[in-house]
Amino acid sequence: MGMIYKNNTHQNLINMDRITRLMLPVLMLLSATSFAKGGHSAEMATHIESHKYPFELLKHRNYSGYVVYRKDTVQGSLSFKGGHVWIENGMYNIGNKYKLRDSHLHAIVLTNSAGETMHLKKFEKNTARYYRLVHKGKLTLYDRHFVFSLRPEDIDLENMRVSYNGEVWELNEFWAIGAKKKLVDVVNEVYGTNLEAKDYSKKQLIEYILKQE
Repeated sequence: MGMIYKNNTHQNLINMDRITRLMLPVLMLLSATSFAKGGHSAEMATHIESHKYPFELLKHRNYSGYVVYRKDTVQGSLSFKGGHVWIENGMYNIGNKYKLRDSHLHAIVLTNSAGETMHLKKFEKNTARYYRLVHKGKLTLYDRHFVFSLRPEDIDLENMRVSYNGEVWELNEFWAIGAKKKLVDVVNEVYGTNLEAKDYSKKQLIEYILKQE
């Protein structure tokens, strides 16, 4: 009986694996669709699906801009490939490439064909974890959604760092409600307000902060 139970269990696992493989594309599509219907762009849904690879959103395009490497600013045409940022500025037959994980690479600034600019900043050395500047003021906001749109619905509240008076807080949260509560606490401390997280949707809270100086 034990052998029959073991064989049945193994067969059930195989069947479940087959069902999961068949259903995964449908589930991913439904997830992205429902996310977009919730007021987020298709690009944001793509970002959520490939959360660990935010630079995927910047690949296969060329941008004008510069990188800050050590104390130097290197300008040129920028592109992303294979964990590197490539720069072609006419001075070399082969473009310079800088590892995104290089401890001496501090910042990347990109401008697209529409004239929109994105500032990417690294807070720790020896990491490829950059943050996008989304608001600069008394309270400065950074997120991990590497698109040029700064609409509230395209700002990643769940993967955010905030800076105030030289200090940096990481607000990373799996659930939006937790991230929103953390951000409200910081806003109240910085601006001396008495906001309640329950009174604001995620979009409303971001809109409120973007209006602050």
